[in-house]
Amino acid sequence: MGMFDTLTSDYPLPHHQDGEFQTKDLAHMVHGEFGISGFLDEYRITADGRLMLHRHVREWRDRPGSPLGGYLESVRDWWEEIPDVHGDIRIYTRDEDSGNDGNEWVEFRIRFTHGRVERVDTVQTG
Repeated sequence: MGMFDTLTSDYPLPHHQDGEFQTKDLAHMVHGEFGISGFLDEYRITADGRLMLHRHVREWRDRPGSPLGGYLESVRDWWEEIPDVHGDIRIYTRDEDSGNDGNEWVEFRIRFTHGRVERVDTVQTG
């Protein structure tokens, strides 16, 4: 299955505007990593079509008895623009309100050109 990243969009989508989507396409485009599907990062597309990455500074917190003995806590966060992103990504989710037991697959292909959304297409499934 692999890991993935999550994405929300303020940029107009054909439908499911308020959805939280998953993607496995940004690790390569943003971090230059091949063979990795995602880092569990959070992304957002702004209303004007820019791609933003949610960055964090984290510090270790001890928690005796937990599997790793502690956890990383975010102590500072901000949104950072990813400039000059170029190419297509696919984002997808399941429609829980479809009346089909939440099994309706929703997928879009988003083309970025020189750091901005150029086009959003609905991917036909089924």
